[in-house]
Amino acid sequence: MQKQSRISGADLETVSALLRQLAPEAEQQMAFVNEPSGRICSWGIPLAECWGVRLPRDCTDAVPAPLQLMEVPEGDYLVFEHGPFDLQTENSLVEAKIERAMRDFDYEAAGCCLDTAPGRVFYFVHDCVRFWKYIRPVVRF
Repeated sequence: MQKQSRISGADLETVSALLRQLAPEAEQQMAFVNEPSGRICSWGIPLAECWGVRLPRDCTDAVPAPLQLMEVPEGDYLVFEHGPFDLQTENSLVEAKIERAMRDFDYEAAGCCLDTAPGRVFYFVHDCVRFWKYIRPVVRF
């Protein structure tokens, strides 16, 4: 999303349309890539925001310009999830609950810490009919 100004008409619908060309059936997801020159998030981690779709590892399809194909490193992840909720009345409450759960989680007791290495990706999936979910990369001790 931070680089969307490179796309003519760079609104979310334009980007989504390009992604549908690439993978019509795939679920689009927001992600954050640990990027040393990215904006500093509330967690103190420099990030670049992305919008994309998951593709098979052996995908050889051409990626429509100016989209970029990125291989996501394999690794361990923690999932913070809240079930279905009413978008109009519960969205901010669910967001606060998830943020609190991620902040208060005892990573050390779980034998891990957030993986903030450059290139690591964490995902945000917001579908009020199914869930609110953050998928965060970790390093195990």
